[in-house]
Amino acid sequence: MDKHKINRIAFRVDVNETVATGHVMRCLTIADKIKKFCDQTGDIADITFISADDGIMSFARDNGYSYHVLGTAWDQMDSETELVKAFVKENYIDKIVVDSYQVTPAYFKVLKEAGLKIFYIDDINKFHYEVDGLLNYSPSYVNCGYEEEYKEELAADKIRILLGTDYVPLRDQFLGKKGGKMAILEKVMNQMLSGDVDFDSVDEIDGLLESGASVEDIDKFLQSKKPNESSSVSDITNGVTRNVVNGLNIFVTSGGSDPLNISEKIINKISADEAISKTMGDGQFHLLAGRSYQASEEMRALINSGKVVMHQNVTNVAEIMKLCQMAVTPAGTTLYELCACGVPAVSYTFADNQDADANFFADKGLISYAGDFRKDEEGTLNNIIQSLGALCWFGEGMRKDIGAQQKALIDGKGAERIAFEIVNL
Repeated sequence: MDKHKINRIAFRVDVNETVATGHVMRCLTIADKIKKFCDQTGDIADITFISADDGIMSFARDNGYSYHVLGTAWDQMDSETELVKAFVKENYIDKIVVDSYQVTPAYFKVLKEAGLKIFYIDDINKFHYEVDGLLNYSPSYVNCGYEEEYKEELAADKIRILLGTDYVPLRDQFLGKKGGKMAILEKVMNQMLSGDVDFDSVDEIDGLLESGASVEDIDKFLQSKKPNESSSVSDITNGVTRNVVNGLNIFVTSGGSDPLNISEKIINKISADEAISKTMGDGQFHLLAGRSYQASEEMRALINSGKVVMHQNVTNVAEIMKLCQMAVTPAGTTLYELCACGVPAVSYTFADNQDADANFFADKGLISYAGDFRKDEEGTLNNIIQSLGALCWFGEGMRKDIGAQQKALIDGKGAERIAFEIVNL
């Protein structure tokens, strides 16, 4: 009888009012590929998400993963090492994927001494990481000097370093892939066992499966079956999406809680521009907001008027992007997602670790970079208008050509490559 290998892997990641959902989403993407890889090899993937607070609960549960809340301060990770050690020991976990800027040399040292294989998702090379695997899929890796920093470990084959855009972990929805029947059934069963969906929905789900529905289609159906609760963190859409006859839609996001109120400033600036507004016609702004985002009274008025549709905590991001003909977004993973969807865009920054991605796409002539909101808010807004104005002037045909060039940049296999390396640490 064949003995199946059990891969017990933990993901240490936070999601809260300060830490945007991008971190947990890329971890979920990688986790899904680990499960798929293990299914193909006949092995077992036992994956748990560990987090400082309960922000992780809905993300893990809705995707079929167990979770463990430490009850610690997310930005003081050294205080949690003994709790993490105890948990991984109790659950026989031998590998941990860490996605946080709050790590310290002492943190990694303790985990290594506990016998864990460590895989770290990085983009700043803050210090010499005592880890077994290291990922930086941002173009900024060329400025980090990883090869020199880890030349001894590399020579001794003590570390695997994954660098560059070949490792961008995009979700399947951005690659136009439909979920397999087993993946869909697993998602449905997880929702039923958690009590979010009743068993009377099975026949309707079976009908969707027979029609070739994707995981995203099933997600939307499951969300429609969930009870409405004021405390729910499920998908929220405020406003009605119109069928645009004359004009175009613009996708806008700023990530997280948007403490600088950037999204509203961008929408107001675009709305005040006569030329772009004329091109938009009866189109809408599709605002992708983090779950902790609080819309102002002015934004609520725009939503009520039908000019803005706000999507909060949604899972069907690719579908929303594809509703739009142009986009404005902070530099980061969202740029790669827009590329995969073929949506021409303008980027901006408000954090140091976003600069490399912004410059990378600008240098390739694919996505213009408007500037840093922290350093020159008015100048950045003006540059956004200038770049969007150019995209409007280009017309539909040239925008599609740009979108095709963007799609060619990403092969969509990044998460699979990462999963392979983690399993084989």
